[in-house]
Amino acid sequence: EFKTIENTPTLINTFASGDNIDFWSITGDNFYDRTGEITADVFSRISLQAKSKIFNTVPGNHDHWALGSPDVASVHDQCGNGFMQYY
Repeated sequence: EFKTIENTPTLINTFASGDNIDFWSITGDNFYDRTGEITADVFSRISLQAKSKIFNTVPGNHDHWALGSPDVASVHDQCGNGFMQYY
């Protein structure tokens, strides 16, 4: 319905590719992605112009535990690992 997998990279490419932008950021609860497939897909759609800008990310609670809390943690949660591996 929201086409997030298409719209998120389109918005990033539109705003972060301009000459008036020095950096861009995703702050908290980035992809709710336990396997990395969604993250890889989204980042593969981001333009080289946007990727050439400084990128900042702040992991949110769902980036550590998919269900949002260590009380309901799973061995499949990513625990915030991998946030420095894309750039």
